[in-house]
This record gives sequence, structure tokens and C-alpha cells, in this order.
Amino acid sequence: MPPRRRIDSEEPTTPERPRTQGPLANIINVFQQIPRARAIGIYAGCAFFNVQRLLNLLQLREDLQVLLNEAEDVFSAKDSEIADLSNQVVPTKNRKRRKRFHRADDADDSIDNPSSLDERVRKAGRRFAVNEAAFFINEVDIWTNEAEDEFDYATEFNSKTTRVQAQIQDLLRLLPNDARSRRQRSAAVHRIRHASLAHLSAADELKHFATASDRFEHFKDRVGYVAATETKEAFYSAFKAPILYDQFDGELDVDHLFRNPLLLNIYACILRGPDGACSKVVLTSLRRSACRESTTSLAPLLVPSPTPLSPYLYSADTKFQRRGDQTDINYVQRHMDYVEQLRKALTSKKARVIDLLKYWDDILFPDADNDDGAARGGDDDEMESVLEAFNNAPSRESPPAVRPPFH
Repeated sequence: MPPRRRIDSEEPTTPERPRTQGPLANIINVFQQIPRARAIGIYAGCAFFNVQRLLNLLQLREDLQVLLNEAEDVFSAKDSEIADLSNQVVPTKNRKRRKRFHRADDADDSIDNPSSLDERVRKAGRRFAVNEAAFFINEVDIWTNEAEDEFDYATEFNSKTTRVQAQIQDLLRLLPNDARSRRQRSAAVHRIRHASLAHLSAADELKHFATASDRFEHFKDRVGYVAATETKEAFYSAFKAPILYDQFDGELDVDHLFRNPLLLNIYACILRGPDGACSKVVLTSLRRSACRESTTSLAPLLVPSPTPLSPYLYSADTKFQRRGDQTDINYVQRHMDYVEQLRKALTSKKARVIDLLKYWDDILFPDADNDDGAARGGDDDEMESVLEAFNNAPSRESPPAVRPPFH
């Protein structure tokens, strides 16, 4: 019985799923119709076997396999390019920002994360308890007394009040810069515009501080407002403002500059409290010369410190910030200009600047050079001898530290 001619069933194959469409699919179909190398042995038993023909078909299959691989590579590269172009054309949605539920409702915009600020303040409190003092001198006064911006540490041990003030200063020194600066500015502004306003302005003028428009209408000339002209815009003069002079005739007069009693009253209120303008600063200390030297060294910076607050008090600005929100006054630049001029004059030892500093010292610290004759306690002499012993002790190498045993 002759062998069967139909030999395709001897090698069952599973039809492959077309991987693409178009010309590439036609090549794949033709390629699948060519017998594989395994089929050569079956053809060899056939009466009509033609060796050369099968070898040609096998070579053709290998050539087609190479072309097919190259075609697939080209098509894959094209598909990747099309996908990249599609991603560039189709707009992507912005990532949804997460809500910051931990942010305080009344937090200042200048603070990135109020929660972390609170944590840094707590850390400063723990540091104070470890490095400064485990107890407050008076737990009531430490939270009710206001900090003096120009506190003199030379008076720290004069009284219980100065010791409390020294602890307040130590606490503020450990606070983060952003918390400390905000507190100082807000306290000073609130004091001059509210708590101390009755001592800084005339009684008939208090009603004009209610709104920004009222302050601009009634006090603009006092803070140096210059109206606009055809060639210049309106502005506020830094050195030709009546609020800086005790006598002002419309021109710069260095002999009367920074002598307005308002400047001293503002500084006294900030330094000593809301009613500071109604009293005098009395320096009483066992180390009176140290207090006087400390005050003298601060005098060049003490004079211009209240000058940015004086125009702000009567200006239309609603916030005390680097640049006024209504007047556009650059308060930081003004303070720098005042300090620069005073330092230049002080360096050249101008007599008028020396007289200006003495004028401020005589008013703010009238009793600095006088002995107040206060009664001395029984332990005052002992403390003086202790201080003298510490000051006169000879210098020597410290003994090695001994670690105490732990139980």
C-alpha cells in the first residue's frame, strides 16, 4: 500500500495569533505555510521526494525569518514613538495637593508650618529647664510681665523684679527667630496704638485713630507727606517730617532732629510698659558704673530705634511690616538710614550728636549717676565681698572633673 501523501497531520500545529495587522500579517501567513526542518525527514520517505526543492524551501524559510525579525523591530520602535507623541499631546492632570489639616486657622502666611514652630518652641522650653533654671522665680510674674526690649543684664540681681525680667529675656533668647520677631513687633505695635495711645497723643486727637482714612486726613503732614506734582509722585519724606523735630520750619535741621518728645515717649512706653511715658527710669545697682557703661554703649542704637514707630503711629498703615501697606514707607530702610547718619557723625565726634545722646540719657535715665541712698540689707555687704573675691581671684588651671558615682 503506497504511503499517504497527506503528511501535514503528522506534525500538528497550533495556529498563532496574529501579532499585528497589514503587510506584516501577510508575511507571517506565508511564512507559516513553509515546512520546518523537522518535516524534511518525513518528506524523505515520500516517492515524490525532491531534495533540492526542500533545501530551497528551508533556505527561504530562514531568509524570511530574518526579514520578519527586522520588521518586528521596526514596528516596535514605531509603536513606542507613537505612544510618546500621544503622551505629549494629551494634557496630564495636576497632582491634587494634600490638605494640611494641622495648619492653624490664624497662622501667619510667613510661617511655613505653625505646627513645627510650636514644637520648636516646646523644645526651647525644655532647653531652658535643663540649661537655665529648673524653676521660675515667680510663676505669675513670668507670664504677666512684659519683656523690656532694652533690658540691662547688669541690673539682673538688683531686685526680684529684675530677676524675673532676666528670666523672661532668657526665655526669649531661646525662642526661634520667627516666633521672637513676631512677638516683639506685635507687642510694640499694639502698645503704641492701643495701650499707650492716651500718653502719646493729645486727647482731642484720639478719635482720629479709628480708621486709616482718618489718620491719613489728619496726620499726613505730620509724618512728612509730600503731595504729587506734575513731575513727581507723592511720597513721604524720611528726614523732613515734623514728627522727628522739636522745632520744625520745613527744612532739615540737624540741631533739632530726633529731639521730638514723642520719640522718647514711644521708647519709654516700649521699654517700661504702657505707662512708661509717665515715669522715669531709675537705675539702682551695686554695680552702678557697669550699668552706666552698658547704657552708654547702647545709646547710638537707642536713638533711632523708635523712629520707624513714630511715623507708623500716625500713618494710614494698618500693619507694621517692612513696607507700609497704605503709605509704601520702607520702615526698614528708614531705620538703616537713621543709624548710618548717627554713626557717621559719632565716628567723627560731631558735637551735636554727643549733645543728642546726652539729651536722651538725661531724660530717660535721669538718676543714672546719682546715689539714691536706698537702705541696704544685712547681706548686701556679704554679696559685695563675694563679688570682690570672684573678681580678684587669681587665674589657675582647673582641676580635673570627677564623675560622681551612680547608685
